[in-house]
Amino acid sequence: MDAGWRTVILTVLVVSMQLGEAVARPPGGGGSPVTLRVMTFNVWITATQVDDGYEKTLAAILDSGADIVGMQETGGSLATALALDLGWFAFQGPGSVALLSRFPISELFGPTSSDAGLGARVRVNSSPVQDVIVWVCHLTAFPYGPYSACLDGLPTSQVLNDETQSGRVQEISKILQDMAPLIADADSIPVFLMGDFNTPSHLDWTPAASALHCGYSIDWPVTSRVEDAGLVDSYRSLHPDPVADPGNTWSPIFEMFTYPDGKPEPQDRIDMIHSAGAGAIPVDSTVFVIEPIAQFPDVAGNEWPSDHAAVVSTFEVALGGGEDLPLPTLDLDDRNYRSGDPIVATFGDGPGNPTDWIGLYRETDTPGAPSVQAVTWWYTNNSQAVHGQSGPASGQVIFDEGSAPLWPLPGGSYRAFFLCCDGYTVLAGPVSFRVSGPGGEEPAVPTLSIDKTTYASGETIVATFANGPGNATDWIGIYGLAHTPGVEPSTTWFYTNNRQRVSGSTGPTDGQVTFAGRSAPVWPLPAGDYKILFLCCDAHSTLAGPLLFTVVP
Repeated sequence: MDAGWRTVILTVLVVSMQLGEAVARPPGGGGSPVTLRVMTFNVWITATQVDDGYEKTLAAILDSGADIVGMQETGGSLATALALDLGWFAFQGPGSVALLSRFPISELFGPTSSDAGLGARVRVNSSPVQDVIVWVCHLTAFPYGPYSACLDGLPTSQVLNDETQSGRVQEISKILQDMAPLIADADSIPVFLMGDFNTPSHLDWTPAASALHCGYSIDWPVTSRVEDAGLVDSYRSLHPDPVADPGNTWSPIFEMFTYPDGKPEPQDRIDMIHSAGAGAIPVDSTVFVIEPIAQFPDVAGNEWPSDHAAVVSTFEVALGGGEDLPLPTLDLDDRNYRSGDPIVATFGDGPGNPTDWIGLYRETDTPGAPSVQAVTWWYTNNSQAVHGQSGPASGQVIFDEGSAPLWPLPGGSYRAFFLCCDGYTVLAGPVSFRVSGPGGEEPAVPTLSIDKTTYASGETIVATFANGPGNATDWIGIYGLAHTPGVEPSTTWFYTNNRQRVSGSTGPTDGQVTFAGRSAPVWPLPAGDYKILFLCCDAHSTLAGPLLFTVVP
């Protein structure tokens, strides 16, 4: 994509994109401070270098307690998959970098022309709207400064020349150029920049710390430019002594590695989190791994899935303003089709890029995953050819005779996605549906709806469910959007019999659940934003939803 590309967007995992729970720790509003935990995480070649790397990556994110994760080496798809599995939100770049967030994403910035960085506006509260701005970067790896110094023994002038020739200075300059107006407004809307910078910090290679760095002290230009732009290194601000607290992130699996000439692998802090704005106060910053960690090459069994350590920084954030931007939507005209029936997808409030598209995928497939393709797709102009410099922000796409690459759809379960700009950032969806084909009718898809999208605190909420499996312990749960079912408890819930106790050996497949005065454990719901799900059998397998709604005072 072109440098400076900027679009309004919300990456969501729901059918109807009314805004969901925003401030979870604690509810924010009117400048109230919130605790925000930010993580930068290089996932090492799409989490493929250890056994069960995907599952270990997901577990590491949950164990860290992060609210927002800046990711590198995602392969253009990993953040989308993680967001779908977590029920979070994501901006997945076309290459390495991506953002993953518990909170809704309402606007995207970038990616930059070299795909070195991208950013997003993250909506941390919705009533009133309050945002933070988050950028992630992954700068070019080679030539690598510590190798030039510690392995090659080059003079400082040549090390700095190599640093310039690497492209990192140019990459960070472009990122900071795009961030400049956002940083200028950081006292109103806090700004964060994190990533794998592939360079040490000038705050670390000081004369006092030269013994840790082969005798060198170097004013590294990338981090100097970040500081000059008005951003503060969260780790070093809390751990100001680079000798006592080096904070190395490269590399936990090469700590004991030595080269044939006896020189050790240089250990450095190259993964960092920076912030700008008087309202973003770092209160904790740690180097995060899951131990024990076996050294390379015996890494397959490590629980930690990366060759980098992550960094997790906690901020007390005094929220200021935000932009109440329109949020994309996606719906289908039905949830059950016969093979060959037309499928009408209605989308709204998209960014209007000419390459935004609607993709139909098999239920178990993730957009962008290796060897996975949409079974059929259209650009939002209802064709597979781009026309002009923009596309419709709202409209309909009709899948019928002539749809490609596959039509008619064979019997089975599918999901529809509204996707951004020839990539795999989910603008809206997924919307699940089934197609009946040869071999008999497929069961109808479970559905869930609510009577409104905005409620006053204490107002009755009516949830209508249909086509459920009819288990006695199927249930409807209300969560804060930043909460993950199975990880955090629901705010309030009922079995489908409208009680919190089981009656009989089966439950209704269709019906309504009413949340009102006797709802528990929390009622009335405090002002804020929530999601509601139809869940199976005293567990956290989602049958339908999530749907998002707002409670106002």
